[in-house]
Amino acid sequence: PNTSKCSIVFSSEKVTQKGAVKKTITPIVRFNDTEGPYKAILSGGMITSLELAVDLAVYNVISNRTGIRPGWLILDESFEGLGIIEKEACLQILANYAKDILVLIIDHASEFKEMFEKVITVVYENEKSHIE
Repeated sequence: PNTSKCSIVFSSEKVTQKGAVKKTITPIVRFNDTEGPYKAILSGGMITSLELAVDLAVYNVISNRTGIRPGWLILDESFEGLGIIEKEACLQILANYAKDILVLIIDHASEFKEMFEKVITVVYENEKSHIE
């Protein structure tokens, strides 16, 4: 919901001041008729949503180009700065992926754990980690 009016393109070449072509991958975002580097235009939650969308797009591109669909996707702290509505929307998208592959989500927040088929809680105490 927070990036529905946002688009991203990737520029892969940049001409330096000396006229040389530098090969880089630079994300360019367009939001509300403003275009530029995504960290300059978007809020923290919007950046999180956009980065998750890019992660999923890269997963799909790799799958389509290689003909091999990895059987898993691991996301670590992928919901930083998102509100409840945005986080729930992201989890619904990931639930669709979880129909075909194993989706592992590592997150410290627990308010949505009922949306998951299985939750593993790791606790750190007495200088040791254990699973509850």
